[in-house]
Amino acid sequence: MKRTMRTRAMAGAVTVLAAGMLAGCAAEVPVPEADPVTTGPALTVEQEAEVVTSVSTVLEKASAENNTAVLAERLAGPALASRTSQLTVAAAIGDAKYVTPLPSQMVQIVVPVTETWPRTSYGVSKQEGTKTPALVVMDQPTARDPYKLWAWVRLIPGITLPQFAPPDVGSEAPAADDASLIMTPADAVAQYADVLTTGDTSAFAPAFEPDVFRKQVTDKVAEQLAVENFAAAEGKYTVTFTPRGDAPVHAVRTLDGGAVVIGVLDATDLVTVQTGGTAPPSPNFPSQKVHFGAQPVTNVLRTTYLDTVALYVPPAGSTEKVSLLGYEQVVVGASNK
Repeated sequence: MKRTMRTRAMAGAVTVLAAGMLAGCAAEVPVPEADPVTTGPALTVEQEAEVVTSVSTVLEKASAENNTAVLAERLAGPALASRTSQLTVAAAIGDAKYVTPLPSQMVQIVVPVTETWPRTSYGVSKQEGTKTPALVVMDQPTARDPYKLWAWVRLIPGITLPQFAPPDVGSEAPAADDASLIMTPADAVAQYADVLTTGDTSAFAPAFEPDVFRKQVTDKVAEQLAVENFAAAEGKYTVTFTPRGDAPVHAVRTLDGGAVVIGVLDATDLVTVQTGGTAPPSPNFPSQKVHFGAQPVTNVLRTTYLDTVALYVPPAGSTEKVSLLGYEQVVVGASNK
């Protein structure tokens, strides 16, 4: 909510007194009065609904017209990069099946308490048919900016979200280095990236529950290494995940003292074969093929992804482990280097 400054006259204005008026009767210049500082949720439920509607309108327009230019009106950060990539692929293959459906109705609103900017709010989308519900993150950088969709994750089927404070009360937003959890939000994202990269051999693996995303990564590595003639071609396959440096970690307090943490990762799949060999894009991987484009095929194939993850981090002193609530992985690049 914008704060306003009320003044009864412009500071510094000078009134010239007419001759004959009594000396010493100059008007006092009033001091501007600031509205009192208010505490409470950054948005009301009604305001959040308006934000969701505005974002959905832009998403629908962009998809209907396959027009990425309009996205910046109500998308930012990883959400803008992810949706731009998805629509680029959809336009190239003539099929929108790789565009994540984001329902416009929310069944739960989570609004942190804040007095300053940037401000963030969260929403859990309504289950529509077979579509997986999503947890969306809306950011407002300054008081003069509209809220924009900053990120989303698709929730893992069957997952139970922790409880939050009612939206009219508001939830605390722990800082990235908050020490009231079993690990700070920033550490949770960084350690999870290491677990995805190195699997069960990671020193951090014992602190995390097994999850479907980790299994997906492990299975993909095994499948690539099992490709016929891959070993004979001196094939090597590596995956790496690193926290995105320009994407701040978002966190919101749960009623049990823990937090839901949203982090963004840059991921890379790297395939290499012997010199003189070839590592072309897969015909069964349209997103990779579209981003690879007309580059000449070499013995190297690098695919880059933008991954968004939602983690539940228990409060300090808990015996629980960090668990994955949802994730989204979008191909954003492919190259021969």
